[in-house]
Amino acid sequence: MSQDEVLQMTENGHIEPFPAILEKAREYRSGKLLEAKLDCVNQRYVYEIDMLDHDGQIRALRFDAVTGRHLDLEED
Repeated sequence: MSQDEVLQMTENGHIEPFPAILEKAREYRSGKLLEAKLDCVNQRYVYEIDMLDHDGQIRALRFDAVTGRHLDLEED
């Protein structure tokens, strides 16, 4: 998926903007953003975010891109 497609989906209101998702991610884990991507998983758009926490551990977080809801790693 290209950046232009993601921008268009955000502007059309089909998915939450990344800054809003990042703010939610920081409520779950503080630390430095390492990587973020938008994937389509089981016909659902999901933001996958990797954060480096203060203990030096990389933490993976997932959020439904449409609702902004935090997803468990096992949840599809």
